[in-house]
Amino acid sequence: MRKWISANNMRWAVGWLALAGLALSWWHPFHHTHASGPPWIYGNPDARFTVVLHADLECPHCRIYLPQLQRWIVTNDHVNLAWHHLPLPQHEPAASREARLVECVGQLEGREGFWGAVVWVYLNTQGNGRGLAGHITYPGSTPSLQRCLAGENVAQIVDEQKAQAQENGLNATPTLRLIDNQTQRTLTLQGPIEPDALLSAVDLLSAPDISEMPADVISDMPR
Repeated sequence: MRKWISANNMRWAVGWLALAGLALSWWHPFHHTHASGPPWIYGNPDARFTVVLHADLECPHCRIYLPQLQRWIVTNDHVNLAWHHLPLPQHEPAASREARLVECVGQLEGREGFWGAVVWVYLNTQGNGRGLAGHITYPGSTPSLQRCLAGENVAQIVDEQKAQAQENGLNATPTLRLIDNQTQRTLTLQGPIEPDALLSAVDLLSAPDISEMPADVISDMPR
């Protein structure tokens, strides 16, 4: 393991590495077929359904939930995952600073670089707004990365995604927004969702008539 992975994070890092090994052969067929850029997609770009994860890089619950969600995506090819920045006020300025970092890595290295940077931040952040320890810097830091971070483009991306989430009444992380890319129906689910419940939500969203959807399961009906 690299030196930037602390002993406290070792078990969690092993889980990420196991997930990476599972996804490696599955990822390759899609790697060059779609342009990289926000929203950053994990999984089959042509999947019928998209789970939009509204997340904060300083959020401990997001840190724990993301690898579980990615494992589920790997085994359900009809669903992909899209990242949506939602830095929370109580985690600023670290949350937005880290969001800009992963966006810049994505711009320079593509979606694999983006998701790798997300993992790196979660492995190294102190969480809950404390950010990265002062001596820790991103291992792929280059002049191009520094120029990107100094520019306004990535800051605008993060701010726009945050504003969009707030306009939709989202103010907690993790929050999932499930989209049927065929019908454009959407459902919003609050908090970490277990795989079985998430699969049930996908099935409900694809049903011809979802007017009877239980209110205690789904918090936002399709528009």
